[in-house]
Formats: sequence, C-alpha cells, structure tokens
Amino acid sequence: YNIKNVQNKGDGFYYASEYDSDWFYGPASISETYSRTSSVKKSISVGVTNNVVSAAVGYDITDTFTNTKTFSATVASGKKVNVKVHTNYQKKTFDIYNNLTGNCVQSGAYTMKPVGLIFKQYTYSQ
Repeated sequence: YNIKNVQNKGDGFYYASEYDSDWFYGPASISETYSRTSSVKKSISVGVTNNVVSAAVGYDITDTFTNTKTFSATVASGKKVNVKVHTNYQKKTFDIYNNLTGNCVQSGAYTMKPVGLIFKQYTYSQ
C-alpha cells in the first residue's frame, strides 16, 4: 500500500466521552496540574502496515503520548465548578492506494496524535 494526499487538519479534536472530571466548591482559588496519557487514534480499514502510515504522517502511530497542563480558576461563593479534562488531538487525513493496481482503496483515512489537553469548565449553583 501507498499513502498519498496527507493533510494536516490541525488540532482541537477530542472525544466527548473520554475525559477526567473534578469538582471544586467556592469560595476557592484553584490551580491543578493534570496529566493524561493517550494513544494515537486511527481510522484505517485496509491492511496497510503501521510503519507505512507512521512514515507518511511523521510520527509512530503505535506510540502513547503524555500531555501535562495546569488549570487555574476562581470559584465564587455559592458556586461549584466541574472541570472536564480532554486530550487534544492533531488530526491528519490521507488516502490509501494499492501499489499493484494504483487504485484508491480508502479515501479519508485518518490518524489523531495526542498533542495537549483541553479543559471544559461548567459552573453551577451549590
């Protein structure tokens, strides 16, 4: 197989169902450092080897990556804050071609490399 048309779609991608969650109750000033270890996500439906894909996208698609970031906020009196910590992924799309026939066997395949953390903050009354 051969990989063509690799496109960097940037970051800001995350899975809404995959997160760590913490609650903080006011009044409080908070500063918490979070660390998440995540593996590369991929959508490949043909039997192309990991080495071929890794070479095309520029990173090992079998690796795991650890990202660390600090979250800081002030929680007002009578309020509570829920912080959800998601892994931020950089997405690359590509097409997979059969070397023998030259035909595209999968269009729009992708890998998503963990590159950081995204914090989602929700404030509620106590």
